[in-house]
Amino acid sequence: LVRLGVAKDKLIVVSPGKIDDAKWAETVRTNYPGSEATHSDQLVAEYARAARRVAESKQTLFVDLNALMEQQADRYQEFFFDGLHLSDKGSQLLFENLVPLLNAHILPGLKANFPEWKELGENVTEINQ
Repeated sequence: LVRLGVAKDKLIVVSPGKIDDAKWAETVRTNYPGSEATHSDQLVAEYARAARRVAESKQTLFVDLNALMEQQADRYQEFFFDGLHLSDKGSQLLFENLVPLLNAHILPGLKANFPEWKELGENVTEINQ
């Protein structure tokens, strides 16, 4: 992205969250008979550490979703609907930790690159920008 002109201070690396291994294994057994879960909480913890190292080495913003869930270890299972994918509560946790970064670092000075509503019409096939 940096090579495409995106400033490093406008990038946010987000680590993977935790995994509820038991629930994810059950989801895989139920939905994909004969398959086994290949993701594990231990594996995504390694990815989360790697994501942190990348963010630090590239000097980008970072949200450690894994650590945020770990801080709530007694209830982190609530953050998934199937053991892997975020539930409403998991999405809310991510949202609450992304918005401050977006408001402080990304949105100020951001130029919208969308046409004015006045430029749109039934027969408009091109937009001059």
